[in-house]
Amino acid sequence: MFVVKKMWPLDSIKTFFLILIIALAIIRIKSEPKAYPTGDAIEYTLMTEAFYNHFGPEVKTSDYESFKQTFTRTNKWEENEKASYYDAVGAFLQKVDLKNLDYNYAFFVDKQGRKYSAHFWFYSLLNLPSRYLCAIVPFNPILIFHITNLLLIVVSCFVFLKTSKFDFIATGIFCVLFFYSTNYWYFCWPHPEVFTVSFASMGLWLFFHEKRYTGILLIAIAAMQNQPLATLPVILSLVVLFENGINIKNLAKLFFCCLPVLAPPVFYFLHYGTTNLIGYQGALSTDHITWTRVFGFFFDINQGMILALPLILLAYFALYFRKLLKLKYEETKWDMLILPALLIIVCGASTIDNWNHGQAVVNRYVTYVGGIVLIHFYFLLTEVGNTKLKKGFLVLVVITQILTVVYYQKGEKFDWSTNQPKALSNWVLSHVPKLYNPDPIIFNSRYAGGIEMDASESPSYFMKENGEITKFLTHKKHMSNLQKFGLSQKQIDSLTPQLSFINDWAYVDVDDALKAQLSTKKLKQIDNKRRIEKQIKTIKAVPDWYEAIKKKAIEKGITEESALIEDAAFVLKIDLPQREKTMKEKITEKITEIKKNTDWLKTITEKSIKQGIALDSVMYEDAKWIIEQETK
Repeated sequence: MFVVKKMWPLDSIKTFFLILIIALAIIRIKSEPKAYPTGDAIEYTLMTEAFYNHFGPEVKTSDYESFKQTFTRTNKWEENEKASYYDAVGAFLQKVDLKNLDYNYAFFVDKQGRKYSAHFWFYSLLNLPSRYLCAIVPFNPILIFHITNLLLIVVSCFVFLKTSKFDFIATGIFCVLFFYSTNYWYFCWPHPEVFTVSFASMGLWLFFHEKRYTGILLIAIAAMQNQPLATLPVILSLVVLFENGINIKNLAKLFFCCLPVLAPPVFYFLHYGTTNLIGYQGALSTDHITWTRVFGFFFDINQGMILALPLILLAYFALYFRKLLKLKYEETKWDMLILPALLIIVCGASTIDNWNHGQAVVNRYVTYVGGIVLIHFYFLLTEVGNTKLKKGFLVLVVITQILTVVYYQKGEKFDWSTNQPKALSNWVLSHVPKLYNPDPIIFNSRYAGGIEMDASESPSYFMKENGEITKFLTHKKHMSNLQKFGLSQKQIDSLTPQLSFINDWAYVDVDDALKAQLSTKKLKQIDNKRRIEKQIKTIKAVPDWYEAIKKKAIEKGITEESALIEDAAFVLKIDLPQREKTMKEKITEKITEIKKNTDWLKTITEKSIKQGIALDSVMYEDAKWIIEQETK
């Protein structure tokens, strides 16, 4: 017993908290109904397979085949929700007549004809031990990432508990907070969010605990998968330069600690002649850096950090500015650089064109910034003098985080929604629409059914159930489209100078004067028509569904367009005006009526036998004759 205690680096209370985190993580994994290849999972799973097969990030046809074979050991391939995407990538990997920078999905051909992912491979390499386990004990290979993420959370909490200068209760509570932060929502993603949060959080934690170089190194490793994060190790290096002086030894140590940051751009430059394949695709632009995005990163009520860290975020800003006001009396001052660093990181993340990408509760980029906020919040709180107040507030924060999880998860179902607006967003737009003006992509994606930035289809709008529109989002070049909703061109011309445009998009709040011009009945009709048109596009994109509609149109004797409209309206639960039934429909209904009437059916059957004609034919002719007589 003495030997075990001596060998194990944590005391019993800290060990209890670590076991608690392990138990919570296992429960989290088991709460998922199945492993789902979310986000960029195709890239990370195939890169992991590449490392397993030939210990390199080059993805080959054999890696696709190996992954598929591993998957089908325990599941049917059709049970993989992205099976068709994997197959398309597999077909692309077989091609040899390709040139540099040709690509499919997110795999690019390099100068030598090799295929690599647009996303860096370090996270996939980290999954290699779990992949070896999968080879020994067969299971769904997507679960490899669940195991890795669990280990990352556990290792992070071990580091927190082992190195903490605070009492074990406060540190244990912090570990619980760490688990119930943004980590909770991305725990089961085959994606590098948990990796990035874990390394960035361990790094900043150790930096706060005077382990400067190790802290910078861990944050630099985190930045390998999310490069805007590279700002933080650079700024922390400046802190160390100020503390230890500018000398060869210090510069050399800091250079090697920050070196991982250079790995992705160097790798892609050597293979492709460009430092960033996502930027090469034209997906990045500084035009996207707007105050709306930066503010919304923290406070947007559809995907901002406030949704995952409600009390923590508000307390963080309060504690930060509290310290700023007393800065000249504070012993530790360097941490005031963290918030400016975060704002630079957010600006870097904001350059992406799609600001409403696949996500769980919050924007994916919120995760690693959220981890930094959590660490800094904790250390700012520890500087408060009242011990009882600090511990009481920490307990309140834990309760808030657990309630947040329960609210979004509804106790059983995980929230993978991307294009569905949050309930809070709907309430604000219903009652105080002027208060919510998100990045246009967020509004278009969530309230225009994924139209996103198609300017010609503007305006998008928020409509209440009664047909009342409270807010429009319109494009500068297509303001005249507002006429469809009852506004005159004169009204539109008078509105335009008052609007604040974000990349040529602007919000129009419907006040009482405008509301008088808008008929809710007509607006509801316009909305129904738009929704039906979008649903028809969805139907046509599914071959089996589209063919079934075509067959139904022939059977009913109606046009294909009418059949599409009816099916779309049925799916959307929209009541269409009653149309006159076709002759085929009337005959079909009459035949059904005949079959239900025993005496009538008996008479038709006798007639069929007597005339030597098939029963169906006699039934059809009789039904047709009756319909013709009724319509004379």
